[in-house]
Amino acid sequence: MSKEIRGRLLVGCLTAFALATPAVAQEGSAVISGQVTAEGGRPLSGATVQVVELNAGVLVNEAGRYTLLIPAARVNGQTVTLRARFIGYQAQSRTITLTAGTHAESFTLVVDPTRLSEVVVTGVTGETERQKVPFTVARVDSADMPVQAVNPLSQLQGKVPGANIAATSGRPGTAPSVILRGPTSINGQGRGQEPLYIVDGIILGSSIADINPADIESVEVVKGAAASSLYGSRAAAGVIQITTKKGRAGSDGVSTTARAEYGLNDIEGNFGIARNMPFLLDETGTRFCVLDSYGTNNVCSRTIDYRQEQARINNTPGDFALGPPSFPVDPGAVTSGDILRRAFVSGTYPGRTYDAVKQLVDPKPVTINDISVAGRFGQTTFRSSAGYTKQGGAIQGLKGYNRVNGRLNLDHKLNDQWSLTANSYFSRSDQDGANQEEGGQGFFRLTRTPAIVDITQRDQFGRLYIRTNLGSGGVQNENPLYSFENIQRQDIRYRFLGGATLKYQPLDWLDGDANFSIDRLNLNYMQFRNKNYRTTNSSPSTNNGQIFNGTDNTQSVNASVQATARRQLLSSVNSRFNLRASYEGIDFDSRSLLGNQLRVGGVTSAANATNLQSIGSASAATRQVSYAANTFFDILDRYTVDLLVREDGNSRFGRDERYQTYGRGSAAWLVAREPWWPTSKISQFTLRASVGSAGNTPPFVAQYETYNIGAGGTLSPVTQGNPKLKPEVATEVELGSDLEIFNRYSLTVTYAKSDTRNQILPTPRSVVTGFPTSWQNAGTLQNKTWEAALTLPIVTGGGDWGWTTRLNYSSNRAMVTKLNVAPFYIGTDLQGTGSLFRVGEGERYGTFYGHQFVTSCSQLPVTPTVNFQAMCGGAGSAFQKNDEGYIVWVGQGNNPGMGITDNLWNAILPGGAAPWGAQLAWGMPMLVRDNCASGVCPVGLRPLGHSLPDWRMGMSHTVTWKRLSLYGLVDGAFGGRAYNQGRHWSYLDFLSHDVDQAGKSLQRAKPIGYYYRAGPADNAAGIGGFYDILGPNSRFVESTSFAKLRELSGSYHVGNFGPADFTVSVIGRNLKTWTRYTGFDPEVGAGVTNSQSGSGLINAVDAFTFPQLRTVSFVLSAGF
Repeated sequence: MSKEIRGRLLVGCLTAFALATPAVAQEGSAVISGQVTAEGGRPLSGATVQVVELNAGVLVNEAGRYTLLIPAARVNGQTVTLRARFIGYQAQSRTITLTAGTHAESFTLVVDPTRLSEVVVTGVTGETERQKVPFTVARVDSADMPVQAVNPLSQLQGKVPGANIAATSGRPGTAPSVILRGPTSINGQGRGQEPLYIVDGIILGSSIADINPADIESVEVVKGAAASSLYGSRAAAGVIQITTKKGRAGSDGVSTTARAEYGLNDIEGNFGIARNMPFLLDETGTRFCVLDSYGTNNVCSRTIDYRQEQARINNTPGDFALGPPSFPVDPGAVTSGDILRRAFVSGTYPGRTYDAVKQLVDPKPVTINDISVAGRFGQTTFRSSAGYTKQGGAIQGLKGYNRVNGRLNLDHKLNDQWSLTANSYFSRSDQDGANQEEGGQGFFRLTRTPAIVDITQRDQFGRLYIRTNLGSGGVQNENPLYSFENIQRQDIRYRFLGGATLKYQPLDWLDGDANFSIDRLNLNYMQFRNKNYRTTNSSPSTNNGQIFNGTDNTQSVNASVQATARRQLLSSVNSRFNLRASYEGIDFDSRSLLGNQLRVGGVTSAANATNLQSIGSASAATRQVSYAANTFFDILDRYTVDLLVREDGNSRFGRDERYQTYGRGSAAWLVAREPWWPTSKISQFTLRASVGSAGNTPPFVAQYETYNIGAGGTLSPVTQGNPKLKPEVATEVELGSDLEIFNRYSLTVTYAKSDTRNQILPTPRSVVTGFPTSWQNAGTLQNKTWEAALTLPIVTGGGDWGWTTRLNYSSNRAMVTKLNVAPFYIGTDLQGTGSLFRVGEGERYGTFYGHQFVTSCSQLPVTPTVNFQAMCGGAGSAFQKNDEGYIVWVGQGNNPGMGITDNLWNAILPGGAAPWGAQLAWGMPMLVRDNCASGVCPVGLRPLGHSLPDWRMGMSHTVTWKRLSLYGLVDGAFGGRAYNQGRHWSYLDFLSHDVDQAGKSLQRAKPIGYYYRAGPADNAAGIGGFYDILGPNSRFVESTSFAKLRELSGSYHVGNFGPADFTVSVIGRNLKTWTRYTGFDPEVGAGVTNSQSGSGLINAVDAFTFPQLRTVSFVLSAGF
C-alpha cells in the first residue's frame, strides 16, 4: 500500500470517528451559553469559557458565542466558578449554581496590558494564573511576535529579560545560541549551555531550528532552577516550552489562513579592507616594480601590468596557477628588517579597484509561505498546516536554506471522562555552507584580498581565477569566491515529532493522563570537492578531489503518567496534588567517511575515492527514570504555596551515584488583595520567593575509561573512569515582585542567585593511574541576576488609537566561587583560540586573558633607579600618548607626530634604558610586562574583559490606528567584549583598513611595522607592533556593546475582499546596528562543537564566519 493511500485512509478514519461522536444534550444536563466580547462589543473569537471545578471548557466561535454542555452526571446543584479568558485581556469569573437546564452567561472582557492574569503551564503541574505563580515564568504570545523569523528563537530576542539570545553565525537556517540568565557549567563540552526545549509536551533531543515559527501559539520561558525543578537533571540551564496552535472553531466547520512573505537578505556590515598599497610603481604610476632575474630590489628595472600578469598565471589548462614574479616591497608573513620602518600603506593602486566583500555579497530572496486549516467536527478539533521556507542568504556560490514542513494537531473528546490529544510534525530541510563556518576557507581568504583584485574574473576556460593576489601571501590565500563556488556541501535534515496524551477524569476533582512522545532527527551530509579542483600551486591531494559524507541520527523517546487531584480543603483553601512518573531515552549513532584521489570527476559515491583517509562511527544511549510529587495551595485567593520533590535515575551518572534528588519550595503573597490594602491605585502588588534545584547531566563519556586506538591497534589511555561522578546541581534562590498601577502600568522585578555545585571538569591524574585526566566534580559556578520588565500602555481603551511600550532589562555576573583544581585556561578548537579564558577561583567566568598594551602612564614601572611614570606625560616627555591612545617612546623634547618629519621612526631605545628592560622602537606600542629585578621582564597574561555582557535591554513599541498597526523593537547588549581574530590576522598581510594610511597627515601616518609583530625581546622579526601571532591582546579584544533595530513592521488590515479577509505588511529584521565594533557584527561566537564552554555566546571569537543577515520583506495574509 502506497504512503499516499495509507495517508488518505488515516484521514478518512479520523474524520469518520469524529463525525460519529456528536455532542448531544442529555436529559438533566446543564447548557451554559452566551457571548464573549471586548469593550465596544467586538467578538473575541477564540476565547475560552470554562467551569473551573469540572475542568470543562469550550472555545468561542467567530461571532463571539459559545455553548457549553455539562452532562447530567456532573450536575447536582453545586456552586461552580465560570471563567472566561482571552489572550491580552483580563480573565473574568463569576459564581453560578449549576442546575439542569439552560444558563445565559455573557462576558465583556477588559484589555489586560500587564498580562498578570494570563495562564502559564511551564514549571507548574497545572494551569496557573501568572500572578499566583511564586516564581518567574515569562510568556510570549504569537501576537507579540509580528515579525516572523525562520526559526523560533530569533522571535524571542529582546522580549524576555534574562534571555541572552544571539545568532552568533549568519548562515541561513542556523539557530541562535541561548543562555538563560547565566552559564551553569564551567565546562560545557558535549553538553552545551542551552536550556531544555519542549514542544507540545515533547522533550526535544536535538536543535529547535527545524520548528516552523508560524505554528507557534505561545512560548513560555523558565530561566532558572528556582522554577525548573519539575524537569530535573536536564533543566539547570532553564526551560523553553513552545505551545503550537490548535483548532479554534467553537462550532462545526473549518477556517483557513494563508501567509505569503517575499523579501531579500543582505549584509549590513563590512570587514574593512585596505584600499591602498605599499608596492612600488614605475615612473608612469601604472606598472608594478618586480625583482629582476638577479634579485635586485633597489631599482625598478623590471615591471608588470598587474591584470595582465593575473591573466598569464591563471589562463593555464592545468589544475594550478603559475607563479608570479616577486615584488621588491612585498609585506607579508615573512616581512622583517628595515622595510617595517620605511614602508607605508598609502600608495594608490593603478586603474580600477574593488571591494571583495561587496563582490562576495549577493542579496538573495527569502520566501516564507504557510497555510493552515483549523476546525471542529463533533467532538474533534484539529489544525493542520503546511509551510515552505527558503532563505537564500547573501553569499555568492551558496544556495542557503530550504525547509518544507507539515503539522497536524488533533483533540478528541471520547466521552465525558476520556479525551485524546495528538500532535505530529514533520520537516525536511537542506542547508549548505557548513564547511565555511568558523575559520572557513572562503571568509578567511576574503580578508586577504587586495583592493586591486576582481574576485569575479574568469579565465579562458570559464573558471574563476584561483591566484588573484600576486603578492607573497597569495600562495596560501587564493580567490575567496572559488571555494564557495566549487566545493559542494549539503546537509539534509529529516525531523519528526510526534506525541499523544490520553486524559482520564473519573471525578470532578481527579484527573490523570498518560503521554508518549518521540523526536527523531536524521541528518545526512555530503561534502564534495571535484576532481581538477584548482590551487595556487601544485597540490595533487587537493587537485584530485575529495569526498566527505556521513549521517547522524538522534532519537529521543519520552513517556509519562501522572495524576492530579484538586480539592477545596477548607472554605478558603484550594489545593492541587500531583504525582508523576516519567521515562526518557536518547539514542545517537553516526557514520562518516573521508576519501580523496577521485577516479573520475563528478561522481559523489564513496567508491570513487581511491584513498580512504578515515572511516568513523559512534553510538551513545542515555536512559533516565524520574518520579515527582508536587502540591500547590491557594489560600484566601491571596497566598500561594508550591512544594515539589523529584528523583532522577540517569545512566550518565557514575555507577555508584545513579540517583539525584531535586526539590522546590515557593510562596507568593498577593498583597494588594489584603482587606487592609490602603489604595486601589495600586491594583496588583505581589511578593514571591522560590528556592529550587535542577541539574546538568555529565558528558556521555565522562564516567568511562577511554582510550585512543593508534597504529597497529595500540591502545593509549585518555581518561580514567569515575564511578562516583555526580550531576551538576544548581540551587537557585529567586526573589521578586509584581506591581500594577491603575490596572494599567506594570513593573516586574526579579533577583536570582544560583550556585551550581559539583562542576564536572577534566582534572589531571597521578602518573601511577596510567591516565592523564579524569572527569571529576571539582567546583562551583555562581550566577547573580537582576531582571526587570516594564509595561506602559500609553494609549488604550476607546477610540481609534492604541500605543503600548514594553521595556526589559537584565544583568548577570557569573563567578567561579570554588575550584578544586589549579587555575586553567579554556577556549575553542580554532587556531590560536585554545586558551582564551582563565578559569580560577574568584574569577568572573568568560574573562579574556592576553597581552595588554600600555595606554596609561600609571602602567609604566617604577624601579629603585628609574621612575618611568615620571618620564611620561604631556609635551616634551620621553613617553607620550599617541593619537590612538597608546603610550609610546618618543624621546625627551619630541612628540608622537615627528616620526616622518624628523626621521625618527628608525630610532631605538636600548633595553637598559627602557621600561622592563625591553628594547623599544620609536613610536611603537609597548606591552605591559611583569616587574622583575633584572633583564627583560616577561610579558604576563592580563584580563582583557568579559565575553558575556554586563547588561542587556529591549524596548518595543506597538502603535495601532484604526486598521493600521506599527511595531518596532530595539534591543542591545552592553559591556561585553569579543576577540576579533579576523581583524588581528589581517594585520599579518597588512590588509586591514587600520593599516591604510591614505588621508592621514604626516604627523599621524605610521609605517607597517607599527601593526606587525612585537619587538625583538619577544619576536625577532618585529619592531614592536600589534600582531601577536594570533594571541588575544587588548588591541583586538574589542567592545561589542551595541543597540540594534531588531524588528520593524507595518501592517494594514485591508478587510474583506471577495471570500477572504486580507492584511498586508512590510517587515524588517536586523535593520540597523549602532556599535563601535569593527567586525561585521558584534553578535559573534565560534567553536561551539568542540569548545570547553559549550556556547558561542561565551566563545566570543570573530573567526571568519557568516555575517549576520538583514531582511526586508513584503507579507500578504488572508483568512477564509
